Amino acid sequence: MDHQVRHPVIETIKAIVEKSGYSFEYRLFQEKCEHVENLIAECREKDVKGIYIMAAEMEKSDIYPFLELQIPIVTGDNLFYEEGINSFLIDNREGIRRGVDYLVDKGHSRIVYLAEDIDIFNFLERRDVHVRGKYPGYMKRYFREHGIQIQFAPEDEEILKNTVDFVSFSYYMSVCATSDPEKQKKGLGNLLGGVPNPTLKASDWGWQIDPKGLRYVLNMFYDRYQKPLFIVENGLGAVDVLNEDENGNKTVEDDYRIQYLKDHLIQVGEAVQDGVEIMGYTSWGCIDVVSASTAELKKRYGYIYVDRNDDGTGTMERYKKKSFYWYQKVIESNGEVLYSEEDINLSE
Repeated sequence: MDHQVRHPVIETIKAIVEKSGYSFEYRLFQEKCEHVENLIAECREKDVKGIYIMAAEMEKSDIYPFLELQIPIVTGDNLFYEEGINSFLIDNREGIRRGVDYLVDKGHSRIVYLAEDIDIFNFLERRDVHVRGKYPGYMKRYFREHGIQIQFAPEDEEILKNTVDFVSFSYYMSVCATSDPEKQKKGLGNLLGGVPNPTLKASDWGWQIDPKGLRYVLNMFYDRYQKPLFIVENGLGAVDVLNEDENGNKTVEDDYRIQYLKDHLIQVGEAVQDGVEIMGYTSWGCIDVVSASTAELKKRYGYIYVDRNDDGTGTMERYKKKSFYWYQKVIESNGEVLYSEEDINLSE
């Protein structure tokens, strides 16, 4: 899977490697799948002398297969030096400095930095402070037992009571867990942990499709916070094929995307019937862009097809997909079309 990706970091690495007299190749891969075996075989065939892996989201077990090559390996943005692997972290301090300088230049004077230790805080604890204005009791216990002292000024507790007006979140997939050691294998799309759910279908990238999970999350958040909820991202990344009819009109017959969105929006409606106050819904996304999770244009989310490929080729022309007209009807009918089996005419 050869990708000609133009990215400042990749271009810098490429320039340094080639200046040293070596050739450079870039690959996108998904850990813990058969693709890794193919990639290792390719490295042997091409007599690769060293590997650099951007490993921010990886675990130790994701790196181990490459050690059998017995060549130098460097991992970036994650530390595996205890396993004998050369590692380094990104200079977040410089990134933060530049971010703060930008805010100051824009005239902002009250700036807060929010960070997390993923071994301590999960999503609920962090939201509790913003939404409820206080830490939950079990977090206060954790602080006590681990010698963590939160420094409060006299007025801080009162300031925390000025909480947010609503809670927003993104939803693409659910997470499944198992107690069976033989089934504890990370799947292609388990970016947030967990294991593949054998009862669910998955996208082209292994993200499991669970519309009812959205209803569950909506109810859970509303029960906990009693604040309006806003779904800010929900959509399907897929390989779209641009077709041309006998009249020369180009479009994408993305019924799979329509089905994904329809199923999820119906569950949003079910949550409304459950009594959940939903402030809004915005899908991801309106037009094809580079996917943030895989840095690919091949992974498309939009209602509008952009003629641009991973290797930089393409006309950049835009074409409305079938889902464009369907979603237009959803908006016009205030959701009534969700409960209709009527096909959407592709003509404007």
